[in-house]
Amino acid sequence: FNDLAAVRTQLRKLKDDLAIARRLEWIRDGVYGVLAEKGAEHLLRGPPLPHTNPPPTLNVELHQDGAVKIESAPPPTNAPAPTNAPVNK
Repeated sequence: FNDLAAVRTQLRKLKDDLAIARRLEWIRDGVYGVLAEKGAEHLLRGPPLPHTNPPPTLNVELHQDGAVKIESAPPPTNAPAPTNAPVNK
């Protein structure tokens, strides 16, 4: 990271990769490219299904001496859904 031009190039590449990943996620979610359908068609189709597998997270620390610490965190898990017994009246 001593060469500022190399850092700028890497940052530009990371920003481009992030923009591409966002567009792909929007396409999967059904948000991107829905201009072809009209409002009522969109309402009749219903909400998109949620993701079942969230993308993995990555924590990176950059130190002033040039050291890099990479920690891959496990994806967060949801608590099990509560089971409600039917109420008989």
